[in-house]
Amino acid sequence: MTPVDLSQSANSREKILFILVLLVLLVLYFRVVFSSQKDAINQLQSQREALSLEKEALKKFMETTPTVARSTTLLQKKGTKAKIILGEVKPSYGAISQVLEQITQVEFLSGVSVKGIHYEPLQGEKGYSHLDFNLHLQGGFADLMKYLGRLEQFPALINLEQIQFSVLPYPSEDLEVQIQGRFFQIERVESRS
Repeated sequence: MTPVDLSQSANSREKILFILVLLVLLVLYFRVVFSSQKDAINQLQSQREALSLEKEALKKFMETTPTVARSTTLLQKKGTKAKIILGEVKPSYGAISQVLEQITQVEFLSGVSVKGIHYEPLQGEKGYSHLDFNLHLQGGFADLMKYLGRLEQFPALINLEQIQFSVLPYPSEDLEVQIQGRFFQIERVESRS
């Protein structure tokens, strides 16, 4: 065995070889430790991009269909307001509470869950009464659009005054919707004999 002289310095070829071995070890360490982290980061980035696209689509949807203007257009299209005042429309349900029960039944919701419901007392006007309500719903985008379509076709007099969509935080793919609306009920006029 030859004695090692520690005071002797390495030549340039040995130094380069040592640096190359350190670099290879460093690269292997980063590949083993950080490769799983890189996959998780890539997955999170793709999910974030998908959510941002969905958010942009919702913004464009809300810009192209302003809910107040849309509900006003629906009222004008159906002529509902004039029919209420003239007394030509008969209410589909005797009590407003039955209407609220109908639109929050599981069959009517079909994939949408009710997170909250709030309504004001029935207020009488000349010839009709109205009730303001707020619905807080949660569900997928397609399910919520179908629910709004069913609500639009509902046989009671409903005016959707405002609809606000909000995207739930990751990892949920659902949306929350706040609906402010108004039910109308015709006051029955007793005929005098």
